[in-house]
Amino acid sequence: TPNGPSRQGGDILLGLYNKPPSPPRFYALYRIPPSVKFERRDWMLAAGTGLLAVGLIPFIAPVYAIIVAAAAFFGIKAYSTKRQKDVLKEVGIGICAECGYPLAKDGCPRCG
Repeated sequence: TPNGPSRQGGDILLGLYNKPPSPPRFYALYRIPPSVKFERRDWMLAAGTGLLAVGLIPFIAPVYAIIVAAAAFFGIKAYSTKRQKDVLKEVGIGICAECGYPLAKDGCPRCG
């Protein structure tokens, strides 16, 4: 054609219009492991610590405010994850509706 090669049939098959592979993006290089899950409460915690950082900016340098907020975020997240695992280990299968005792495989050890 007068405006250049056509994009029909054989040209595409020959690879004339294939772009060279682009470098991988950051999100493709770093995959979040399945053990790190962000739930609604994690986003709320992130928002709260972000507001903490903004609130600290008038009193300390912004870099230090971000460091304090990040430390608060990861500290609270580590504590809540540990506490959640402890509660699940303590409760086991569930809790008895009658007496509140943790259930065993065959039912409530207290109520029977």
